[in-house]
Amino acid sequence: MTIKYYRVEGRRFADRLHALIFLTLLLALGTPCRGLELDSGNGVRGTWEGWFLGASVGYRAGHSSSRYLQEDTSGAVFGFEPSTQSSALRIDDDLHAPSGSGGLRGGYNRLVGTYGWGVVTDFDYVNVDQDKTHGPVVAASADTVPQFLSVSAEQEWFGSTRAQIELFPRDCWMLYLTGGVAYGGVRRAVSQTMFVNIGPREDLQRSFSSREVKVGWAAGAGTEYRVARSLSVGAEYLYVDLGEDELSVSGSPGTPNKGFGDLFPPATATFSDRFSILRLTVNFRFGAGGR
Repeated sequence: MTIKYYRVEGRRFADRLHALIFLTLLLALGTPCRGLELDSGNGVRGTWEGWFLGASVGYRAGHSSSRYLQEDTSGAVFGFEPSTQSSALRIDDDLHAPSGSGGLRGGYNRLVGTYGWGVVTDFDYVNVDQDKTHGPVVAASADTVPQFLSVSAEQEWFGSTRAQIELFPRDCWMLYLTGGVAYGGVRRAVSQTMFVNIGPREDLQRSFSSREVKVGWAAGAGTEYRVARSLSVGAEYLYVDLGEDELSVSGSPGTPNKGFGDLFPPATATFSDRFSILRLTVNFRFGAGGR
């Protein structure tokens, strides 16, 4: 029920954002460029060239995929299948968790004739926590014990540094394509549990995790409309690919250690992060038109 609730709320948020973007485009197409004549006849150059700082709010949708691979090891219990006499195990997951996003941005625009280029850097906070539990991993029988596997992928923030190629249908309206480097802070975790009867019932566990900054790429497109000499509003779409990372662990007896050898075999969990960002921006401009 919780997952369904967040998906419905995420779609509602995205619908509202689409409506705001549509209104932004209508504003750009239907509103005359008033109030910018103070740019002393510089036209597009006086309107857009220079430094800017701003903020954004948006919606993140995408997924982290994970693949858990476990080796076939003699004496291992976790994942052991009596019918095949093997502890080799593979579990694939698509972990979906939409999230809102919000942050700061800044950059510089330079015009060459009626075209332009720019550089922008942004930093956004997100709250993405995706997890899935599998179990029993092996079908229950007289020769197996209950076994469960949980995989978790969390994203705490992301940012990008990108170049822009810009086109100006009107003095107060900019369209652009953008692409560059993306980076984000992620946390991975895998936990395993077996319920065994060794005298009193024991819960044997193994957990391994990591936290790191991943680097990938981002590409997209956007639009901005100059509503005043110092202020522009816009909408932007980005596709972000942070690539793959691995989390590995050697064979271990689990916790508590009962001295029965490596009941949990060596394993590797591979994660990948790909997602889309749709957001609105507000920018304060310090260029010729903003002085």
